[in-house]
Amino acid sequence: MISHLPLVIGLGSNHGDDQAGWFVVDRLRELGYPDTSLYRATHPADIFDVAVKDRQLIICDACLAENSPCKINRLTWPTDQLLEHQTSGTHDLSLRQVLSVGQQLQCFPETIDIWTIDGCSWTSGAPVAHKIQVAAAEVAKRIWEAAHHA
Repeated sequence: MISHLPLVIGLGSNHGDDQAGWFVVDRLRELGYPDTSLYRATHPADIFDVAVKDRQLIICDACLAENSPCKINRLTWPTDQLLEHQTSGTHDLSLRQVLSVGQQLQCFPETIDIWTIDGCSWTSGAPVAHKIQVAAAEVAKRIWEAAHHA
């Protein structure tokens, strides 16, 4: 059963709500998702270290919120919607740029599920907002349920 589970990568940093992706991974671990299918990354380029073309991939990250903090968004790569859902910006290369290169090199699956949570606090060393933690738990629950009903 473990081998068919998607690899879930949580992107994040210690900058407030940017920890959302990490919280999704941590919550999945608490639910019993295997460690071999979870990865906490600090940079989108880290995806190259763990993703493979023949394994389903899910990426979780915070994104900048205009007026909708804590909103959960689900996208499927490739998509132009990553322009609308700008990830947190604490990275030198954007998630969109990394996924584009991975697609050109054919080292990622053809489609990738991307979950983002709209955040609004990006202060270095700040804790993640409670509402972001709740949203991350909801994303983890949805990923868990989809993985176990596939």
